[in-house]
Amino acid sequence: MHEPLISEQLWEDAHLRLNTRKRESKSGFVNIFAGLLKCDKCGYALGIANASGISITIHCKLPTGELSKKYDMLYNDRLDGLISDKKFKEMSARCESEQEELSERLEQLEEKLRAGNEKAFDLERFVDLISEYERIETLDKELLNLLIDKIVVSDRVKEGKSFTQTITVYYRFVGCM
Repeated sequence: MHEPLISEQLWEDAHLRLNTRKRESKSGFVNIFAGLLKCDKCGYALGIANASGISITIHCKLPTGELSKKYDMLYNDRLDGLISDKKFKEMSARCESEQEELSERLEQLEEKLRAGNEKAFDLERFVDLISEYERIETLDKELLNLLIDKIVVSDRVKEGKSFTQTITVYYRFVGCM
C-alpha cells in the first residue's frame, strides 16, 4: 500500500461526476463529452445534434474583426447608393458603439487574465496528473472528466459560406489556458 495521490473525497467526487455524466443516444452512441459542454451565454449543458463523425474545424478570432468587415460593407453600400446618409449614420453609430463595448470587454478580459496569471495556480497538481497520460493514444470519458472541468461553446457565426465557433476549454486545477 502506498500514500494516495488524491484525497478519498476527491476520488469519490470524481466518480460521482463520472457516473452522472453517462448519456446514451437511442442508437447506442455514448457521448464522451456529455456534461462537459456548456453554453457560453446561459451555462447550461449542451448536447450533440450530429454525432455522425463529421470532422469540425474550429476557427477562433476576435469579434472586432467581424465588426470591421460589417462597417466596410456598410460604407461600400453607402458609396454605391444602396443606403441613405441617414441610415448610414445610424448604422455606423451602432457599429461604433458595439466596437467600443467590445473593446471595453476585451480590456476587462485581459485584466482578468493578468490577474489570473498573477495568482498561484496549482500547476504542480495538474502537471502530476497529466504526466500520467503523456502517451495517450485515444480519449475516453474517464480521461476527459479527470482533466477537464468544462468546455464552453459559443454560438456559430456565419462567415461567407462557412461557420466559425469559439470553444474554450477549462482544465482542472489551472482553468482556461
